[in-house]
Amino acid sequence: MPRGDRYRRRARGSGRSIVAMIGTRSGPSEGYGQPVWFLCYDPAMNVDLRKVDDVVIVDFNGSLTLGTGDELLGQVINQLLAEDYRKILLDLTDVDFIDSSGLGELVQSLKVSKRFGASLRLLRPQDRVRKTLNLTRILPMFPIYESEEEALQSFDEAEADSAE
Repeated sequence: MPRGDRYRRRARGSGRSIVAMIGTRSGPSEGYGQPVWFLCYDPAMNVDLRKVDDVVIVDFNGSLTLGTGDELLGQVINQLLAEDYRKILLDLTDVDFIDSSGLGELVQSLKVSKRFGASLRLLRPQDRVRKTLNLTRILPMFPIYESEEEALQSFDEAEADSAE
């Protein structure tokens, strides 16, 4: 398992995806006070959120397509920004397909993140998704990393550069 703890709770919903923070972890463990997240179940797209230091990693599994993952992506980003998270890593390892709606939501998420002073990065998009991002000329807009450790380190380096 990568760095950090993974808190996961799945709930079955009516097909609508809702992001919710259900409190903080309590107890004498290392993760004391860390947020605990869950998302309502969506049959076409599952999302898990985990936090490593001050970076929120959003693990997607499924397709970013019209009416499913595209809406969920916007909801997740808006919720994270509303809760004052400024370092967001989108893990696209298990995203098998992205259509024009998903691409549009990805670009919109980047714009909203920049407007709020947040940094949005991509992790390991599959070849099919990477080709789509490249063909539509969206790929150069995003910093993309092949390992989680490299991506997490890049947030630290960017913070050090801005402090100088």
